[in-house]
Amino acid sequence: MKKQILLIAALFLTAWATAQTQTQQGYVKTKGRLANDGSVIAGTRIPNATIQVKDRTPMVSQEDGTFSFPIPASKFYLQNVQKQGYVLTDPDILSKEHTYSTNDLVLVMETPTDQWQDKHAAEKAMREQLQRQVDEQRLELERLKEEQRISDEEYRERLQRIFELYDENDKLVSEMAEAYAKIDYDQLDEHNRLIRQYILAGELKRADSLIHSKGDMGQRIDEFHRHQEANAKEAATLAKRQEQLEAAKAGTQKELEDIAQDCYNLFEICKMQHLNDSAAHYIELRASLDTINILWLTDAGKFLDYIADYSQAMIYYQNALQISILEYGSDSEETSSIYNNLGNISIEMGDFDKALVYYNKAIEIGETALGENHPNNATTYSNLGILYRNIGNYDKALEFGNKALTIYKNAFGENSKEVASSYGNLGVVYEDLGDFAKALEYHQKSLNIILSIFGNENSETATNYYNLGSVYKSLGNFDKALENYEKALGLDVTAFGENHPDVAFCYNNIGNVYSVLENHDKSMEYYEKALNIFKSVYGEKHPYVAISYGNIGVTYTYIDNYEKALEYSFLSLEIIRNIWGEIHENTAECYNNIGSVYCEMKDYAMAQEYLEKALVIMQTLLGENHPNIAVVSRNIAIMCNNQSKYDLAIEYLGKALSIDLYHYGETNHYVSSDYFTLCCSYEQKGDYVKALEYAQKSLRIREATLGPDHSKTQSAQRAVEEIQSKLKEQEK
Repeated sequence: MKKQILLIAALFLTAWATAQTQTQQGYVKTKGRLANDGSVIAGTRIPNATIQVKDRTPMVSQEDGTFSFPIPASKFYLQNVQKQGYVLTDPDILSKEHTYSTNDLVLVMETPTDQWQDKHAAEKAMREQLQRQVDEQRLELERLKEEQRISDEEYRERLQRIFELYDENDKLVSEMAEAYAKIDYDQLDEHNRLIRQYILAGELKRADSLIHSKGDMGQRIDEFHRHQEANAKEAATLAKRQEQLEAAKAGTQKELEDIAQDCYNLFEICKMQHLNDSAAHYIELRASLDTINILWLTDAGKFLDYIADYSQAMIYYQNALQISILEYGSDSEETSSIYNNLGNISIEMGDFDKALVYYNKAIEIGETALGENHPNNATTYSNLGILYRNIGNYDKALEFGNKALTIYKNAFGENSKEVASSYGNLGVVYEDLGDFAKALEYHQKSLNIILSIFGNENSETATNYYNLGSVYKSLGNFDKALENYEKALGLDVTAFGENHPDVAFCYNNIGNVYSVLENHDKSMEYYEKALNIFKSVYGEKHPYVAISYGNIGVTYTYIDNYEKALEYSFLSLEIIRNIWGEIHENTAECYNNIGSVYCEMKDYAMAQEYLEKALVIMQTLLGENHPNIAVVSRNIAIMCNNQSKYDLAIEYLGKALSIDLYHYGETNHYVSSDYFTLCCSYEQKGDYVKALEYAQKSLRIREATLGPDHSKTQSAQRAVEEIQSKLKEQEK
């Protein structure tokens, strides 16, 4: 696995103009914080901040932080809020539709240092609370054991469960701490302050109890719907009741927002405990309360994407698109952003043609609405680059990746997270092309920027070490690969705890290195660690679980345990087919792995059946000239060699070589492998002249790219010497 970053387009909502002009008041402040005793420490006002409303001249806040601006309609959008040394605690405020109100518009900013300290303090408090709970539960168990009220076995089981629960809660502490560090407690009522305080402290039962103290959720929703019906009837009454009706509507809206917030709180509680089905229920329940709320629909889509329910996630995104078109128009900035996100989910579903349609639509609208060099368009260009890499069109991948990089540099300067991400994505493409010097150069650029922004103790830095490890693995420098993967692992464990997907990705790639080194005990150990994390986070039926099953299956093949290899390979296939169906690249890769196992078992009929299935699916989806076609063709050639069908093997190897030369050029390690396998085929056929030609070609590439001391170089050197010896014998 390599890390490329699909960027989510921000959802900007525009307003309809009316003839009426009103003045919106507001102020800029730092956020209110919770004191140790639970009271609120009020924030302070910020003078001289620049506030720009869309389509209006920027204004500056007064000494007391206040500002005001006229708006010609009831709806408006903020384009930017800036203050030297400060950042918005909630950047999403720039993508929200604001409604004129007699209440102040409150904009909350903090220094990056204070933001970090708040996050650190929140994380520390949550971890301490978790530790106290574990200590109390452990002491209670000790007491029960001493009083002989529980057996030693029951004591061990219950103690183990306590530590398991601790791990399950601990893994999300960093994520939750970041979210809660952004909360402005000045603006929360007592009820919601207590809920947030309990969640922050890890007291989930108290938070849950406080939410449910308002009554049964179903009854509250039923009551809300009854109020809606009453309001609808009230609207049809005489004009003299209009004022009463408006008051009732306002009350219902507040009730809706209160229920929706509690649905979201329950969603967060369930997500923290990896109760994904329950979390999905609450986030979808919130979306069902207002089916034209684009934000709520998008939130539901994002979580369903997270748990790999791609079809349902697509439905939510498409509903959001239709609402955006109806409300804001088919050529609006808002609609362009949703098209971009639809492209992302299409890539997840493996529907690259549809993804291309969505991205092109996003670009077409974005360039018209925002201009070609707007950062929102760079987001789509970056994602187009990732799409083209997935389908093996590396020229296009580099073109769009560089286009995004140029725009980001112009918009944010060289030293920005967006520029770093672009360098990283380009580095992955260069690695695929076999240009490892370029790949290292771009990943190092990305790392240098991230280090300058976040320092070395940050999960953002881990991604760069992760990608550098991948390049060193491709170069055959396994010590450097492991060094970088382990750096990434250490940072991710520190940031997220042991049970986090990013940690699992590191375990997976460390397992890959040990697999190449033929240390299969170690590779199995790391693959199983990755599998256990993916299962605990996502459940049994997620693509990452399938990937882990597939890797374990391949490892069992290497150690000749073919029964286990098939068992895990078919587990992987079942998950993949349930998610994506028969005609999908990942399904084809499963068939390729299963065919390779049958080949090792010398069951060539079954091997041919599965390898040909893989080849047909990949040709259908990717055309005749994709690098993955070369992989399957190479495996079919190996099967043919094993059956002494050397001419057929050479035919498939010629196809693989032609594809690899086209994509990677003459000096790539894939090309070297093709030459070496052709050498073996010709040698087995008895054509030592051809065998020597290809052995020497393979040797030249390996000496140039891997060095003379690499095991693969030495294998090629031995092959050259053995074939030369056979040629001399033949001449005699």
